[in-house]
Parts: sequence; C-alpha cells; structure tokens
Amino acid sequence: MRAQMITSLLRARPVARRIAPTFARASSGQVHEETFESFTERYVTFFQQAQDLFEVQRGLNNCFAHDLVPAPSVIEAAVRAARRVNDYATAVRVFEGIKEKVENKQQYQAYLDELKPVREELDERLLAAARSDNEELVLEVFEQEGTFNINFQDGLGNTALHYAASHGSTGVLEYILSHEECDVDLTNRLEGATPLHLALRLGDPEIRVLVVESLLDAGANTMIKNKHGQTALSLLGPNDTEIRTLMRKAQAEANVSRDDIADDDDDEDGSGSGSGSDED
Repeated sequence: MRAQMITSLLRARPVARRIAPTFARASSGQVHEETFESFTERYVTFFQQAQDLFEVQRGLNNCFAHDLVPAPSVIEAAVRAARRVNDYATAVRVFEGIKEKVENKQQYQAYLDELKPVREELDERLLAAARSDNEELVLEVFEQEGTFNINFQDGLGNTALHYAASHGSTGVLEYILSHEECDVDLTNRLEGATPLHLALRLGDPEIRVLVVESLLDAGANTMIKNKHGQTALSLLGPNDTEIRTLMRKAQAEANVSRDDIADDDDDEDGSGSGSGSDED
C-alpha cells in the first residue's frame, strides 16, 4: 500500500516525469529514452555497488540532477551506501535532497514513512554519539530535523539519553536535553530504569553530580520506580549528600508547581463565584 502511495505521489508531481531525460549515445549518434523503472534499477544497482565516498556522492549528484523524484528504493540504496562508506553527513543530505525535490509536505512525509526502517538505522548513530560523547556526530544528526527520533529505543529499551547519562557523555547530554521532544523519564526494558537511575551509577563523583543536575533541571522525575521498586532517591549512598540535596530541591519545586496549578484552579472557580455575586 505504501509503495503504491509513493508511486502515485511521484506520478502526480507536475514537474516529475515518468520518462527519464534522454541520453545521447556517441557510438550510434542516436538518442534513447530511459523509463522510470530502468532509471530506478540502474541507480539502485549503482549505489549497491558503490565502495567509496567519492563514488556515492557522484552518483547522488547525477541522480538528483534529473527532473524527477527518485523512487524510495533508490533513496534507501543511497542511504545504505553512505553508511557503508561511513559518511553519516551524506546519508542525511540524501533526505535533504528529497525534501527539495518533492512538491509538498505530504509527499515528503510519504517518503519518510516508506523509509522508516532505514531511518531507524540512522537513529542508531544518535545512540552511538551518546555512548561516545561525539558532539560532532550528534550535530550532524540534528541538522536534518524530521529524519530521526530523539526518543528512539533500541532492543534494550535504551534511548540516546539513557546512554548519555550512563556513560557520562556530558556534551551530547545537553544537546539531547535541549530537544523539545526529548522525554527525560522513559524507562528501559531490562530494568525499568530512567536515565536518572543510570546516572547514579557513574563512578566519577563530579560527572555524576553534573549529569544528575542536568537531568533534574530538565524535569526528571525522582519518584519513578524501576523494576526493583527503587526510586532514584532510594539508590543514593550515604556520601551522596550533594545529589540528595539536588533531588530534595527538585521535589520541593515540583510540589510548589503542583500547588500553584491547584491554586490557579481554585482562583478561577472563586472568580466565577465572585463575579456572580457582584451581578446579584
């Protein structure tokens, strides 16, 4: 069904033609036309066989130079080729090229939906950046909004934030927390642990405090229990006085916020009653 939808979108695009541009054959002096299917097959094969970055980029330049939108199979082959030659930036630019080629957001979203499996593979790069505190890589990921899921969970249920917290990746941590869709309280599958639970295991005291403070500032819930029934607060050791203070402060601020919301609701109800009394 998705493939049919993509095909229909391609055919509906005003400037895209199902017949690829003509190519001159020097040997015969004749001009031949290449069908869309032949064009697709040719570039899928090309990208599957490309073995170096120059070759991949040359293929992309030639492919996107034509007055048509490449089929999803071509895009997938191109992205995999970029990953094969270990150039994530080129993989991201493939999506940028598609975004410029299509006529509207609906068409672009259709491509993203069709290419979801390969996009999830790209999310693995975000996890790798978090594990290694690779700020350059995470910025490359962030360059193309919409092609990655900041809350992507791997087979263990860990997100990039879980890995940044557990590895003490302070640089990448701040970028992840700055993303407006970042869920700071997701739990993993193995232990039901949040990033805050994992941060408390860090061996370096200074980094542990820094990571915990960043998570708390981002609104991490200190009362979530893991599969062992432990909250982050209950995992603290007797010497974790600074972190205990930070958590108590975060809890107090959370309570104040809830009280403020309750007071606002009461004020609204009271205002309504008062207004009615005045009218009487």
